[in-house]
Amino acid sequence: MRVEIMLDREQKISQETLEALEAELLKNLHPHYPAMAIRIRKGSATGVQLSGLRQDEDKKCHEHPAERLRR
Repeated sequence: MRVEIMLDREQKISQETLEALEAELLKNLHPHYPAMAIRIRKGSATGVQLSGLRQDEDKKCHEHPAERLRR
């Protein structure tokens, strides 16, 4: 699995915060997905992308709760 997070550079998030986010993601997801890769970067918008999940059902269990409410 690959997790890509892009954060709006206008939000002035410190490098320490980005490192803490990556550490928490590794701590919580690595036991379930040992071959996962995480990429966190600053960009023009905020977004999260999960790729490499085998089934749609896997994606559903990891999506944000707000996404489930939109259906």
